[in-house]
Amino acid sequence: NSTAVPGVERVFTAAVRERFLRDGRVNLAPDSGLVTRLQGEVARYQLHILASNRDDRVLEYRIETELRVTVVDRRQGKILLQQPVMVTTEYVITERIIPTEIARERALHAAAQDAGERLVSLLLDRF
Repeated sequence: NSTAVPGVERVFTAAVRERFLRDGRVNLAPDSGLVTRLQGEVARYQLHILASNRDDRVLEYRIETELRVTVVDRRQGKILLQQPVMVTTEYVITERIIPTEIARERALHAAAQDAGERLVSLLLDRF
């Protein structure tokens, strides 16, 4: 996690892991037993205002997240793939803090799920 958002990497890691498990085409193993290793970094997390009212009060945000993904063949020490993956999602805020935070968390999880699907497709359909 290279962002200022604590713990965001855990959300993305869990979503990617869950998507690989659901797909079933590869086996996940402890790091020491791997032939091929997938490494990821949450490189960027930015909020962009999509809508505001006449008083300049924000009504809707877009979250843009950039993941940097690297796949390494550990036997040959060769990088097989190194690519950024961008995901975006939006959420609407309210005047109350708790519903707004719930909306932000749901948007973050939706972005992580999207990233998981993209990574599985990118990696498994490529090799």
